[in-house]
Amino acid sequence: MRKLSYGILAALLMFGGAAWAKERLELGWQVLIDDEEAGAMLERIEFGDDQVRFEQELRFLFTVEGSTTVHHGLEQSTETADGELIDIKLSSGSGEERSTLTGSLKENVFRLEIAATWGGFERDYPIEEALIGPVRERQRIHEELHETGDRIVYRQLDPAMGRPARFTSELVEINEDGHRIVVRSLRDRPGETRLHFDQDGSLLRTESEFAGGSIMATTAIDPAHAAELIAAIEIPDTSAEPSILETDTEFADGSGINIDSLDDEKEQRLALLGQVWGFLKYHHPAITGGSKHWDFELFRMLPAYLAADDASAFLDEWIGNLGELEPCDPCASLPEDAHVKPDLDWLGDKKRLGPALSATLQTIRQQRQADHGQFFVNLAGETGFASFPRELAYEDVDLDDGGYRLLTLYRWWNIIEYWFPYRYMIDGDWHEVLVEHLPRILLAESADDYRLELAAFAARIGDGHVFLLPSGDILPPVGECRWPAAIRFIEDKPVVVALADEIEAALEVGDVVQSIDGEDMAKLLAARAPYYSASNEPSRRHLMSFFLGRGECGPVEVTVERAGSTKALMVERKEMPPVQYAHDWPGDTARMLPESVGYLTLSSFDSSRIDDYLETLAEARALVIDIRNYPADFAVFALGQHLVDQATEFARFTGGQTAAPGAFAWSPKISLEPRPPFLDMPIAILVDESSVSQAEYTAMAFRFAPDAVVVGSTTAGANGNVASFALPGDMRSRFSGIGAYYADSSPMQRIGIIADIPTSPSIDGFRQGRDEVLETALRHLLGAEITDSEVEGLVRELESDH
Repeated sequence: MRKLSYGILAALLMFGGAAWAKERLELGWQVLIDDEEAGAMLERIEFGDDQVRFEQELRFLFTVEGSTTVHHGLEQSTETADGELIDIKLSSGSGEERSTLTGSLKENVFRLEIAATWGGFERDYPIEEALIGPVRERQRIHEELHETGDRIVYRQLDPAMGRPARFTSELVEINEDGHRIVVRSLRDRPGETRLHFDQDGSLLRTESEFAGGSIMATTAIDPAHAAELIAAIEIPDTSAEPSILETDTEFADGSGINIDSLDDEKEQRLALLGQVWGFLKYHHPAITGGSKHWDFELFRMLPAYLAADDASAFLDEWIGNLGELEPCDPCASLPEDAHVKPDLDWLGDKKRLGPALSATLQTIRQQRQADHGQFFVNLAGETGFASFPRELAYEDVDLDDGGYRLLTLYRWWNIIEYWFPYRYMIDGDWHEVLVEHLPRILLAESADDYRLELAAFAARIGDGHVFLLPSGDILPPVGECRWPAAIRFIEDKPVVVALADEIEAALEVGDVVQSIDGEDMAKLLAARAPYYSASNEPSRRHLMSFFLGRGECGPVEVTVERAGSTKALMVERKEMPPVQYAHDWPGDTARMLPESVGYLTLSSFDSSRIDDYLETLAEARALVIDIRNYPADFAVFALGQHLVDQATEFARFTGGQTAAPGAFAWSPKISLEPRPPFLDMPIAILVDESSVSQAEYTAMAFRFAPDAVVVGSTTAGANGNVASFALPGDMRSRFSGIGAYYADSSPMQRIGIIADIPTSPSIDGFRQGRDEVLETALRHLLGAEITDSEVEGLVRELESDH
């Protein structure tokens, strides 16, 4: 294969490579603008005390005169009248997969900082020194691009570090004129990257979609340079042998399997097959090596298996036909620091499996090679974060197809069995969950019933990151319309907390919903809860609140408690977006309240403005950090480094193991490193049921500030960045892909952030317009010198800002 131009590779890998390399990493880019406005990109990477510097060149254009702007992601830069770019912000991604770059251009030097959240390593990378002029005394890193099978492999070979860093992509499509290229990443962040050139070559647009986020970048470039770039694109040799997933198409249009009834014996037989099929998928070299289309092998054997007199003997013979095992040398073993071990005791159950099948399966486990790979799973970074690039979505398959329904359950159940770091926290016996949901999923009467049963299966995992996508339309109650109101559970009761603007509603803020269409609310909630996936009950109720007023368009009878009396209302459901309700206070991200109290909310936090926030809060004697929200930007290190006066460990992760599926081992501990100015003051961190995932990780870090307390109620209990995978019928699911723990190894998952000062809103307090959580925090921060009326005055100050 001929080489693809380096400029294209840099566009593809700019956000993927460096952030994975080491726990402590400083990264910066420098762009020098010359007379011809051609930019040369210099990249510097430092690994702690073992410094490695190298230069890479990427030619592109900044136009610093006229009206041209440089775009990347959600925001754009602007330039001054004299042509200098000032205060540029470049953002990409969303949620737990995002990066933010900030910088300025002055005197022809572009200074840049990056904060990123990728694959569980949530870091920021400040530039400690001005990058002026070329980087000196650098050690060269050699780049190599070649083809391995159906993959494009890019390697950085670093003689100083003594090991390569590999980034693997698969070419999906390239059109004849070179104006459109599609590359699918097979490592780090599975997904697709599309590069588009305008016909005249004046625009390069990069669109990347991957599990957990997306990047869209647009760069204006000189047509002449674009022509060079396009000319440099060389179509790779695609004559390499395609994978088994491309050549085996026998069941692409349907499995041909119908399962219209089940008895106990058949259920147990199918449950056994699901376990054995999944075990082989991640342990037998014929499957882990990619020589079998394992989905279709299931369809091939299933009719004969169901008809066999002896299920165990049939499975043992079937496994024997997969090929001989080569003796392992060396053999795989569990990592010494395994926090979670595989749940494989069932392999020794000779009563259930029979002696021969039990021995065969145990031999397969024992004969795993130490360098055991995985065809269907990639593990990225030091954490061992799993991605599933080869799980096919079978977009056009009929959801009534019995074989594909079974495949969906088997695939999902085994991904959780072997790659979910919190498997041990699942309520009940996970093996029994497979048996329980087999008939429910296989015999569901309609496609919507089938999807609803999959949602119920998702809920059994007990992880707030788990969803079936799409499923919002089938979660009860179903319907196209909703109340013009937002609901929040206060004192475990559904309370109207906001109304739609300019839409007349019979409901009033403060109403407590008691029944809908004559059905008691407690019974409704109990019936609907099994379909809502959450880590704990507060987060489940929080999720259910978004759907509570949904249903068929038109009037519905609602009974509410209002001002001590019960009222029956006719509430109109309308086609409209959900009414928004924030738990924190809108307005400026950082502001000063009377009594020298600082207030900082993360719902609008922008890491590029951290210096502005610090200046605003400089005279504060106490600080409230409101994380009753999802942070708009990654704040753990950008802000956290100013909350500690010494290196402070606060978290550690666990990740999967390719050679020991089902095992999860510890990665290095994560620390906050101090950076001036130090916010040396009492701090109150506010959390509640709306605080999930990144918000919880942030609270985990900030609570280790020397004089910090957490105030509020139980958070969502879902942490560890999200892994995603495809399911047949063009569906997807996701889960917490790495285990996230405090530095002392104590868990947060399902438990949530436990407040040092537990406080929740009351219905009476809400009706009075009070923020009781913030009030409690202010009383703690200011002590006995503050009166109740003064506390309420401070809260009113925030309300007046809004």
